[in-house]
Order: sequence, then structure tokens, then C-alpha cells
Amino acid sequence: MQIPQIDVQAPSSSGGFLDVLLSKSSRHKTDLVVDVESVDNTDVAAVTVEIDEQLDEDASENDEEEKDVVCYPPIVPYIGMEFDTVEEKQPGIIRGKKASKKCKVSENGDNHDDEPKLIRREFECVHARKPENTTKDSAGGSSFISEENKENLPLLEGNKKKVPLLVEGKRKRPKVAKYDCKAHMAVGLRDNKWRVIAFQPKHTHPMVKRLGRRRYYRSHRHISNEDYEFLKTLHDRNIATSQILALLGDLLGGVRNLTFTAKDVSNLRTKLRQQVSLKDVAMTIDYFQKTQADNPSFFYAARYDEDNVLKALFWVDGRTRKMHQSYKDCVFFDTTVMTNRYNIPFAPIVGINNHLQTILLGCALICDETIETFIWVFETWMQAMNGQKPGSVMTDRDKAMRAAIKKVFPGTIHRCCLWHVTTKADQQLLPVYTSKKGFREALYRCIYDSETIDQFLSDWQKMLDEYDLHGNQTLNNLWETKEMWAPVYFNTSFFPFTGTTGRSEGLNGLFKLFVHPQDSVWIFVKQYEHIIETRLDREDREGYRAETTEPRMYSRSLIEKQASQFYTTSVFADKFQYEIYEATGLDAEKTQEIPDIIYNVMPSDIERTGKKYRVTVDAAHSTYSCSCHKFERDGLLCSHILRVMAVLNIHEIPSKYLLKRWSEQATLQICDEYNGPAPSIGVPATSKLRFNALCRAMTSLASDACVNEEKYLIVSAGIQNLQAMVATPHTVETQHQQGILPSQQDPSSSAKNPATKKRTGRSAEKTHRMKPIGEQITESSKKRRTKKKSSCSYCFDETHNVSTCPYLKIANMRDALLNQKMVQETELTL
Repeated sequence: MQIPQIDVQAPSSSGGFLDVLLSKSSRHKTDLVVDVESVDNTDVAAVTVEIDEQLDEDASENDEEEKDVVCYPPIVPYIGMEFDTVEEKQPGIIRGKKASKKCKVSENGDNHDDEPKLIRREFECVHARKPENTTKDSAGGSSFISEENKENLPLLEGNKKKVPLLVEGKRKRPKVAKYDCKAHMAVGLRDNKWRVIAFQPKHTHPMVKRLGRRRYYRSHRHISNEDYEFLKTLHDRNIATSQILALLGDLLGGVRNLTFTAKDVSNLRTKLRQQVSLKDVAMTIDYFQKTQADNPSFFYAARYDEDNVLKALFWVDGRTRKMHQSYKDCVFFDTTVMTNRYNIPFAPIVGINNHLQTILLGCALICDETIETFIWVFETWMQAMNGQKPGSVMTDRDKAMRAAIKKVFPGTIHRCCLWHVTTKADQQLLPVYTSKKGFREALYRCIYDSETIDQFLSDWQKMLDEYDLHGNQTLNNLWETKEMWAPVYFNTSFFPFTGTTGRSEGLNGLFKLFVHPQDSVWIFVKQYEHIIETRLDREDREGYRAETTEPRMYSRSLIEKQASQFYTTSVFADKFQYEIYEATGLDAEKTQEIPDIIYNVMPSDIERTGKKYRVTVDAAHSTYSCSCHKFERDGLLCSHILRVMAVLNIHEIPSKYLLKRWSEQATLQICDEYNGPAPSIGVPATSKLRFNALCRAMTSLASDACVNEEKYLIVSAGIQNLQAMVATPHTVETQHQQGILPSQQDPSSSAKNPATKKRTGRSAEKTHRMKPIGEQITESSKKRRTKKKSSCSYCFDETHNVSTCPYLKIANMRDALLNQKMVQETELTL
């Protein structure tokens, strides 16, 4: 019989604390009677300690780093050993897990209003208690069935006999074996000191000798403060549990060196998610209030129903409110789901900055997509932006959005996403594409090649006449809403370099990478702030390129040099230089001089496209206009105007054709106070930053000290001295056991969470990829030409089926003979 593994540090005779490694029992309650004479009448006379297996699986302790066993040999506790408190260095005597407690006030107590006080604890081996009578099932689990209930069990009917089906109390995992082990220890409070009053070290069962296996005892598993902070950081970034374990394993020399398991991490992450389940919205509103108090430029608004349940939430930071002045000329609005546990749609308001990057101009969470809700979002957005309305808005074909935009933004140009329109039309017009050859090409030529509204209307009617489709409902619906989606109606409207809501869709996809569908609104807001930081980081990188680098010049043109000094690097290199390049392949032919100069601009190789563009020049006022309307649509001069300026020996772009929103000045006008706080120098501001800084310093120290034994001993001694200097008693439970920040504990808001919607999951029908129209037509024609032939499912012969298959009959006869032979051999053996 072996002595249990016990690790005791700082003997109590000098006023230290006790640290014992003992396995403890699960699902077991012990009533402990306390000597009333050893305590005052105001103390509690009885305490019930419950060691709960499920809570122990989820709980974790704020534990010290394990000491080197060579420097700190184990010390066996003894009856009478004393120490100050079980809460000082260890929340519980057992390392790793804390027993839950139930307290009750003695009937002899004078003050029943005082909080019960723990005065005794008892710890037992995990294999304590007598083994229970169980019935083993085929799966290896245990099913507890009484004799009187066996007759009432449901029966599983087989081919020959009926077998009782065990359905009660079945466990999917094996139970911890019970050996009636008597190893235990009890401590009691005597004269404000904890004293060992009972100790039995001998075990009555085989011991687990291998450290790699022994670490799976719950008493050996714990998550330290440092590991908890790192785990929480990775959890907030939606890192998978397996990847978290791999990262910690790399830092600690392997996964087997971890003091916790994957289940512990998974339980901790579940606990972190559940911490805010009841006060999710209240915490978010409280956070917004504190943010607004620290930064008055921050804006938020919430909408509730009559029961104070959140219906809509909108927020925007001060920097975004300032950016809106420069980038309000074109915004995109769309909604997406699957970003939070309530399945409420996320509605970002998206714009384009001077680096051609997608930016957020506002953010809303809405519980429904009705006209009333969209009106509230847009009016709240205008309130935050001081009434500055957008110049143009692009959305999908949602009717509620259209009605809300028409009411809130009466003078704003509203355009529907062309991709949504054409994709829906392709799905509905597939039979027409199949039956009428060339119709799809004619439809797309009408949509994309029309330069004027009159040309579009004329080509549309000719297309209907040619293919006799005047009664097609899909085409009639497109015709009725043509002013909302046809590109020709937006030639003079500012929608830079896009005709779809792809930017909004891409941002929605980015959010889904960072946000788990089961995350709370609080987590969503934190991830939103992280994404905003990534957007600002990309903007800073482009600003650095503009300030420290010079773009490559395509030519020696003075216009190109002027543009390189005005535009940002992205706009100049990716957009304007392309127009310079295209202008070199164009010819300009003058067709009129009075009153305005008119040029027909065409490719030098006219046989390539044969398309001509008309450029009108007002030399007196330095005004240029082109029939392609690129400047009105994108804010940049087109290659046709640049070619005409070269013919007229114009070497400078007029200032009215240099939009400030494409220059670096659009960003520089934002004050430094909106660009975030400057990095602090000296002591980091938060505990997480201080922890990271100390980790980097200690890692560098460890790499220098591990080269030889002398340096190692010097650093080890220094660390011990530092630990003694910085050690402070913990009078309350650490914050990481609760999983929340102090500011989150008492939210001032009483807002209620929306109802959690049950997700329907994926459709049972398999989703296939969207195939091109040509591929669909080809496959459809092949199916019509190919006649399906039936064949035997057993031998795959096409001359007969399975019911008349001769090979199957032979196989059945052979199996019958073999079964009969086996039965005869079994009878002879018996």
C-alpha cells in the first residue's frame, strides 16, 4: 500500500499555507459536525460540503506555478498542522479544483442574519465509497435498474427472441471506480487558524504511477491566471479549441505538459459565453454609456418594446462621424444574419474611402426588417451625422428598404444592386434561355451596351418583338422597375467603380469570420471594434505608402505627374494610370468647333470594337464632358478626355476635376483626437498589456539563463526572491473564476435580451453549385436525348432486373446451404 501523492509547501508552523494534492470524490455529500465549543456563538455550527462532479468539471482555480520537486520536496501533513487560510494562496486545499459548499446556520446561533462562515472541510480520495450495484450493458456503461422495473422494460424484437431494452440511467462514459478507499483529510478552523484534525494517507487501491496519466485526475487539473488570460484572449478572437491547445502546447513544451485538458478549455469557453447570457444587452448598453462618458463623440441609440426588450441598436464612433463628411457621397446598405445567438440581422452602413477601401459608416442590429425599423435606423443615422444625408445609396431589391429610403432621404439617388437583379432574372428566365437561342446575349447587350435612356428603351422593345416575349411576367417586372437597376439611368450618378453591393457583402463575410453564430451581442460589439481596428490599420499602411514612396510613372506627361501628387497611391496606380495607358491607344477626330469643340474619340484600331465616344470641350471655362460619363460616375477623368487634352496641348487638370475625396487631404482633415490614443510609454495601462510585457522580458531572460547550470541557479534564486516580494494575499475569489470584468458585474441598464430564435439548420436537400447558363442548357439537352436504361442492382446486367437475376438466386441458395451446415456443426459440438 503506497502513500498518496502529497505536495505540501511552507509548513504551517511558521504561519504559511498548505498545498495538498489529493484526489477527491465525485457526486458525494458529507455532513460535517463542528465542535461548537471551539467557536463563538455567532459562528456557524454546521457546514455541508458538496463535491459536485459537474461543477468540478467546469471550475478552475487561481493557482501558483508548480515548484521544482527537487528544490521543494513533498512534506506529508500531520494532525495538528496549522496554517492561516485556505483562501490565501489556494482557494481550496485540494490543488486545482474547489469544492462547492452548502452552509447552514446553527439553531443555537444568536444572529441568524450574519452570512454563514465555513469552519470545516473534508477531502476524500476519488475512489472512496463502496462500489454500487450496477448492470453492465453492451456499450460498457452502467444502467441502474431495480428488480421490480425489469418486467416493465420495453423489448427489442429480433429475428429469434426478444431482448430487454435498457433505457433508464444509461451513461455514455464510464464511472470512476469505487474501492471504498479510506484515504482522507479534514481541516477545521481553530482560533482563526486552519488545523489538520484528521488525516489518513493510506490508499486501498492501485495507484496511477505515470505522470502523463495521473494528470487527468480533477485534483491535478487547473487553469492558472496566466493561462486563463491567454485562453480568454484567444476565445475572444474566435480561435478553435484545438488551435488554442496547440498554441499553449508550443509555449509550454508540448500538450502533455498542460495542466488542463481540451474538455476543460471547452467548458471554460462555454462558461464565458454563458456568463453574459442573462445580461447581454444590459452589459452592452452599460459599455456604450461608459464609452460615451469617456468619449463624447461616441454615439449610440437603442429601441425597445413595451416590455423593455431590445428591438434595434445603433452605434457609431467619433472618427466615423468625422469621416462621414468626406465619404457620404456614396453608401451601401445591406443586412445579414447568423452573426449572434438571437439571429437578429446585422445591418452595416458601408462606404468607400480615399484608398478604395471599404469602411464602416454606421452599424445597427435589428430584430426585424420592416419599413418602420429601417426608418428608425436611417433617422438615427442622420441624427448621429448631424443631418448630412448621403448623395446616393445602393441596396438590394428589398421593398421595405426602398420605402424607408424614399421617406427619410427624399433627394437621395437610390439604386438596386445589378447583380441581385440579373441573378434572379437568370433563374426565372432559364426556360426562355433554353427555348429561344440568342435571347440571353440580346438581353445583356441591352442592359450593358446602351449609352442613353432612349437607346435602352428602343433596344428593349426590339428585343421583346424579336423573341415574342411581351407576355413574360419576369421581363414585365424588370421593365416596371427599370429606373431602379438599369445602368443607363445612373450614368450621371456617383457610384464609384461598382454597380453592385459587393463591398457590403464582403464586409458581412468578414464579420462571419470573427463572430460565432452563438456569440452574444456583447461579444459581437467587441469583435466589431477589432474589425474597425483592422480597417484603420489598412488605412495607416496605405497612408505610409503615400508619404514614404513614389509611384512609378508610365510616361513623362505633366498631367500624370500632377495626378501622382494629388491622388492617393491606390487611386493613382490602380485607376488613373490605367486611363493614361488607354489614352495612348485612342484617336481624336474634331467634328465641331462652334459653339463648343466636339471630338469623336475611338480606338486607333477601329476594327477592334468600332465604338465611338463623344467629348465636348468648353475652352473658355475649361469644361470637359464625355458620353461615357466616367467622371460623373467614378470621379476620375476618362481616357477619352485625357486624349483630347493631349491633342489640345493641355498639361494640367482643372481643379474642379480633382475630387478631394480621392486625395490624402480627405484623411488628414480628421483630427488626431479621433484617430485613437497614442501608444503609452512606460508602465502599460492594463493588466493584459503588463502580462504580455513581462512574458517577453522573462522569455528573453530564460533564453540567456538556460545555457549553463550556474546562470540557471542565479535566475531561479532571483525568481524566488521576486515571488516573495510581489506575492499578495487574495481575500476574494479571483476575477477569472467569474469570467467577467468588474465593470460588467452591475450594468446600470435594465434592458432585456431579445428572444433566442431556434435555427432551422441546413436544408436536407443537398445544395449544388450555381452552374453557368450554357452548362445548364447543355446538360438539359443531354438528358432529353439520353434514355435511361434499367439494370440489375446485383450484377448490373441490363438484360434483367434484380427480381429475375439468376446470379442472385444462386447466391441465395449457396448462403442457405452454408447456414444449414453451420447449424449441424453447432448441434454436434453441443
